[in-house]
Amino acid sequence: MWEADEVMALALAWINSSEDSIQGGGKHSPEFWVQIRTKFFALMGRVEYRGNDSVYNKWKSLRTQITDFTAVHTCVQNNRKNGMGDADVLEACLKQYKALYNKDFSMLDVWRQCISSPKWHTVPTSSPPRSSKRSKTTSTLADQSPSQPMSDGRCQINLNELDPELIFDEPDELPRPLGRDKAKAAARGG
Repeated sequence: MWEADEVMALALAWINSSEDSIQGGGKHSPEFWVQIRTKFFALMGRVEYRGNDSVYNKWKSLRTQITDFTAVHTCVQNNRKNGMGDADVLEACLKQYKALYNKDFSMLDVWRQCISSPKWHTVPTSSPPRSSKRSKTTSTLADQSPSQPMSDGRCQINLNELDPELIFDEPDELPRPLGRDKAKAAARGG
């Protein structure tokens, strides 16, 4: 049975090993897991007391649960109702996760640690709206003749003059880790 501090140490060891700028993605699996186990045992402050398979299988299970919860969180976040705060979103995520997987999600601290890493951080995507080929064209005021009645039901809002209190800051993107070539050059001193 894994304790909560062991699960957090395993997540931190995986994050630190995978974000290694020099060899992060270039290691073979056995080297990668030796490094994770070394960091895990160092974080725990113990000698090696878990085998390779135990550590690997725990991470595999943990990664699946975190990925599933992240998917639920993204869905709830994207469909957030007016007035829902972050605590409400998290509560809705926990309820939806339990409904989908028939178990409670008990690793919020580990999930928060993982998604704060650039490796797991969700990058917001914004795609421009797609226009259809059969779009309806509307006439402008200049196209209308003076004999046609004009509607006074239009709202005159200048989007360039928004109230500063209504402007929300975009979430800051996490800085990307240093690339392999730049990290190697920095390690060489040039």
